[in-house]
Amino acid sequence: MAQSWLLGKIDSPFVRVPEKNDSLHQEANRPKIKIISPQSQQVVSAPSFLIKAEVTAPLGVKQVDFFFNDIFLDSSLTPPYQLTLALPGSITNGLNYIKVRAYDWALNRQEESREIFINL
Repeated sequence: MAQSWLLGKIDSPFVRVPEKNDSLHQEANRPKIKIISPQSQQVVSAPSFLIKAEVTAPLGVKQVDFFFNDIFLDSSLTPPYQLTLALPGSITNGLNYIKVRAYDWALNRQEESREIFINL
């Protein structure tokens, strides 16, 4: 039923096939991220630490999001792109992850993550 409805709409004057290529949402336009701190596999032994990233984007950086173990922490809208994370008392020692995700103004996105070790 739905297929026959769709086939009937293809010849409709209201259905237009895109005529231009999308020049905004391409690999070359995706933001570039480099996590500056903490270092990969760094041992963190303080109850708080700085997550800092360098972010650039050909179309301009709109927002940078920070995550700890896939839990959203906060966003930064202007450089420097950083966040001080105060670890909760319930955190367990051992392997954990941080992630930084950046968006540009066309909503292209890129992310980088790394392992860190907590030892409190």
